[in-house]
Amino acid sequence: MDAIKSDHVEVAQTLISTQKGDLCREDNAGLGPLHLAAQGGCLKSVKFLVESLKVDVNSRSSKGFTPMFVAAKEGQLGVISYLVCAGADVNVTDTKGRTALHIAAGGQHSGTCRYLLENGAVIRADNSGLTPGMLARKPDVCSLFQEI
Repeated sequence: MDAIKSDHVEVAQTLISTQKGDLCREDNAGLGPLHLAAQGGCLKSVKFLVESLKVDVNSRSSKGFTPMFVAAKEGQLGVISYLVCAGADVNVTDTKGRTALHIAAGGQHSGTCRYLLENGAVIRADNSGLTPGMLARKPDVCSLFQEI
């Protein structure tokens, strides 16, 4: 998994082809290889996992997070853009009813919020009644939700 989260695709390919790489194993935080690559902004690794190994772009970690969620938390716009183009659902919710838009807004990632909104993200309340706009604090993030 270190090869994947370091964006060393060639090393990952070798490990997987020799049966030493385990694509199902999660780290201590419950994240699998695609989640870790998405979180770290490792676009080459994300593409390799999705295109070559056919890992599901909407796969959930043991804690219910999709690759989109962990990328949104870190503001990894390049990865999010790729995941959307590869068919990731921008409106999937976690166990608390949060979407990637909630996560991006809470992380104050204006570019990510804008991209998600432009690509079909629906503004809705989570299970505790919070909307993404309520989580926004930075002026540039707040303004995105005031425009709507």
